[in-house]
Amino acid sequence: MRALTGRANDAELAALEAWEAAAPENARHLHELQRMLASISTWYRGTPVSPPPAVDTLIRRAQLRQAQSERGMTRGRGRRAVQWLAGVAAVLLIGANAVVLHLGTRRIRSTDAALLAAVQFTSGDSRLPIALNDGTRIRLGPHSQLRVDSARGVRRVWLDGRADFLVAADRHRPFVVRTGAGEVRDLDTHFVVRATQREMHVAVFQGTVILARTTGPQADIALAAGELGWLAQDGSPRVLDRRVPHSSDEWLAAALVFEGETVAQVAQEVQAQYHVAVRVLDPVVGRRTVTAWFSREPAGGAHDVLVAVCRAVGARCVITDSLATISSQLQ
Repeated sequence: MRALTGRANDAELAALEAWEAAAPENARHLHELQRMLASISTWYRGTPVSPPPAVDTLIRRAQLRQAQSERGMTRGRGRRAVQWLAGVAAVLLIGANAVVLHLGTRRIRSTDAALLAAVQFTSGDSRLPIALNDGTRIRLGPHSQLRVDSARGVRRVWLDGRADFLVAADRHRPFVVRTGAGEVRDLDTHFVVRATQREMHVAVFQGTVILARTTGPQADIALAAGELGWLAQDGSPRVLDRRVPHSSDEWLAAALVFEGETVAQVAQEVQAQYHVAVRVLDPVVGRRTVTAWFSREPAGGAHDVLVAVCRAVGARCVITDSLATISSQLQ
């Protein structure tokens, strides 16, 4: 709790990081606690809070109650009691303001994991602007979750979904975006990340980033402005395009993006997202590449996505409620 509320020292943060990395259930426990705190902060943001009375008013009320209830007290004792009550009133006012300011803002402290360190956004169309206290600006896309992490010597966030990052320069502390597939490291640039638990796309619009694999054999590549990179959990990072197609707004808003991916990779992503079994029966078809954008979530779900993909690569799709197969037109 000290770490999550920004009060832990470096030794405590190091101990927490070691504990979190020791076992998957530890990380899940910590993330669940952060989500719970974020829900509490969301409730506070929606709770109307009346303005507190002035300190002078509280002191006068305290003096009146003191005079009425303790007429037998000596003047010295009465004065000390009134001074004590005035001190309590000031502390209460300061505390109330601190709660309202801390929970009622979207500014996230990047140097600790405060109550707003976890933000979940589930609207279908809008984007949520977030400002970190180092000057970094983030736009969080629909159906996405962002968590700001406490770490020494690095500015680190965890992303599940899509976000547009405009990173403030800090040569002493790199900015790291962690996802289920890998991470992006940066100092001062503008880029968009689209990530699932299995893979991620990174479109760079300004500066240079490092796209790195964090599980299995370590591998990384540099992406310059105008380049599009891709990384999967079980693969090495690679450059898909030397000219980023579409704008940062389009990258953030699109519901589904397949940019230079193989049919086999698309099948895995559709299977994970829509929870329907997808089988590629022809290895030749599975190696064909797909570039397809869906500006909105397809009304027909997996069916509409697979029909569009099969049409684009000249394949044959057979789709039932429980299974979809992709094969050659000749079969």
